[in-house]
Amino acid sequence: MLRGASLAALSGLAMAGFVLAGIESLATLLLPMLGIMIAHGLINASAQVAAVGPFPANAGAAAALNGFQMHVWGALVGLWIGASYDGTMRPFAFTVATLTGLLALSAHTLVRRHAPTHRPRTEPLRS
Repeated sequence: MLRGASLAALSGLAMAGFVLAGIESLATLLLPMLGIMIAHGLINASAQVAAVGPFPANAGAAAALNGFQMHVWGALVGLWIGASYDGTMRPFAFTVATLTGLLALSAHTLVRRHAPTHRPRTEPLRS
């Protein structure tokens, strides 16, 4: 998760850097987004397991709540991007850079602090 969050933050900063330098093109949008999508692939499965793992008796509800909150955040960010659009890539790039920076900050603080210090069981849970 830490590597994925770092890749996302670097990609978000690259996108914002291109915009600040006045280099706005399809490539300067898609290349950083490729890095963010790769980071998403590295992070998403572990994040979902971390969200559901503490609630084995209610795993379905925990997974549903996790999916719901991801969609709510996506909708809110989409509304923000639409409302702040000014005809340039600036609102999108700065929002992506901010959110990926917050992702990296939380991964490098919360994940390390709350990561398990023991190996998980290999035997199935008994009901």
